[in-house]
Order: sequence, then C-alpha cells, then structure tokens
Amino acid sequence: MVTAAGSVEVMRRYYACRHCGQTHTPLDAWAGVEKGHLTVGAKQLVCLAATVWSFDHASRHLETFTGLAVSDQTIRRVAHAEGLKVQAWLEGSRLSTGAVVAAEGNAEFLTDGAMVNTTEGWQETRLSIFSKRPPGEAVDPAAFTVLDDRRLPPPAAQLVLVSKRPSVEMGELWGRMAVRLGWDRGVGVSAISDGARWIAAEEEKALPRAERVVDVYHVSEHLHACGAALHGERTEAARAWAGEQLVTLVREGAAVLLWRLQRDAESAATPSARAALEALLTYLRPNEKALNYAQRLRKGQPIGSGQVEGACKTIFGRRLKLNSARWTPANVAPFASLCAADHVGLGPVYWTARAA
Repeated sequence: MVTAAGSVEVMRRYYACRHCGQTHTPLDAWAGVEKGHLTVGAKQLVCLAATVWSFDHASRHLETFTGLAVSDQTIRRVAHAEGLKVQAWLEGSRLSTGAVVAAEGNAEFLTDGAMVNTTEGWQETRLSIFSKRPPGEAVDPAAFTVLDDRRLPPPAAQLVLVSKRPSVEMGELWGRMAVRLGWDRGVGVSAISDGARWIAAEEEKALPRAERVVDVYHVSEHLHACGAALHGERTEAARAWAGEQLVTLVREGAAVLLWRLQRDAESAATPSARAALEALLTYLRPNEKALNYAQRLRKGQPIGSGQVEGACKTIFGRRLKLNSARWTPANVAPFASLCAADHVGLGPVYWTARAA
C-alpha cells in the first residue's frame, strides 16, 4: 500500500466469489484505497504534483521530494478519477460553498471560456466564479481618462466551477449554485461577462435581479476594432478615436455614446465606415444596461472581468496548455476542477473530507 509516508505492507482480508469472479478487500474500501493501492494522503500528493507538472515529470519529482515511487500512468489515472470527484464535490457539497456564504463583501458572478487542445481538436471549456469581494476605493467618473490597473481588494472567498456543458445546462448550473449560496434571484449580485448573448440569456434565467456588467476591456477591444476600420490599423488616429469613445461611455453613459455612434453611422462617408459603426452598435445596443460604469466606479465596484481572466490563465494556462499537451475531451473539465480547487484554496478542505 502506498501512503503519504511511503510504501507499507498491510495484511488484510481478500475475498473472491468462485461463481461470478468478483473480488473484494473490505479494508481497502474503508480506507479509500482503490486500484493502485494509494491511500487518500498519497492521492493528495499525486494530484498536487499532477496539477503542476506533466505526468511524467510529476512521477520523477514526487520520488525526489517525497520518496514515493508512482508511475506516470498511475498518476494520470488517479488524477482523472479524483478530478471527477472534485468536480462533483465543488458543485454539490456544502463544504465547497461555505467560505463564500460566510464571507463579507459584494457578491460577484463571472464566467469565461478557454480553448484547450484535445484529441478532437481545440475545444472550449467554461469557467464560472462565485465570489465575495469588499468594495474598493471610490473613483470619480469625471476624472476617467484611460483604462489603467485600478487596484481592487482581492476576493474574500471564491468558488470556481469548470464545465463543458451546453449553454442551457450552464445556466441551470448557475441557478442551482445561486440557490445554494443564498443569492436570492441575484439580488445584490454583479454578473460580469464579455457580453455574449447566450450568457446574458442564461443569466436572466439564473440571476434575473443581478446587475449585469459587460467587461470594460471587451468593450474597449470592440472600440479599437472600429477605430482601426475607420482610421487605419495601428494608427494614432484610431487609438485616439477609441479612447474618446470610451471616455464618453464612462463619463456620459451608454445612451450618449450610442446616440453619437448612430449619428456617425448615418453620416458615414463610405460604406465600410458605416458597416464598422453598425457592427459596433450591434454589440453595444443589447448590452446598454450593462454599461453603467460610472455608478460602479463611484461605489468602488469592478467594471472588468480580471478575476475570471486571471483564473483562466492560472487554471488552464499553467497546466492544461503545457507545450504539446493534448487531452481527452472528457478529462478536461474534471482535471481542470482539480486545478480550480487548488487555485481558490479548497483543495485541503476537499482532501480532509475525502479522508474522513
């Protein structure tokens, strides 16, 4: 048997049915030891190593650091199996939501996707964050000039879920989590995303009374794309135009910006200029109510999705996007869930419950 302290020999009863051929070792089942004979403590070390290094490197480093001799194939199998359990635990255990429920601060919901290389090509996996964050310092919208690295307090507690469900099922998952967290229909919740229509539709069902917020950096990207179409790629005129529109949006509000863009589209000198402005309006109009940046700045609340962007880079980029890494599609979300639990500090909580 492989334990966190090394390999040990344990005498235990082993039963086999002469009729059906099934076997059973009661002590292994009680101790959580499955195929491979790893105890829960050993599995914890194996999974921690697997979320940092490739499976072959994890095998070598484990032996160097701990003296545990575990093959890369065993590490792969254990990590995938535990990933499924962690994913279910994050979505269904009271222990996983406890920190967010108890934390002080403003409730925030964020979601974004990341592309992962699989044996069936690049596929998107969706990451959802439920968190509480204390408000930051108030900012006067009239003083806004450019996007900067406004420092907000870190989240007091986070719960991160990883899933490859289709859009409707994602919305159902969000709704179930909102109920478990006590977020009554989204009252007082900031729902921050990139403005995709399917996200808005599912948020409306899961968190109908939440304040929707479109990430200001995504809006800025659309403004710069339009500016490039109007004034040329990478020109000072294009940058100045995009910056001017963003200042208008923050200081004067979405209604003023939309009116000005519509006026410019109607008087555009060329069909390409009109098309660029209409494309920008097509993105902004459905999200008009989610562009209330001035009020949020005054309250010290976020207007960007940096929390989920950072989580995606850490959870997916650090491990699942290692050079030459390719994943079986079914293993992506469970393995990423292992990384997610560690990212928000829920790993020790899970393993303690697992060993109980």
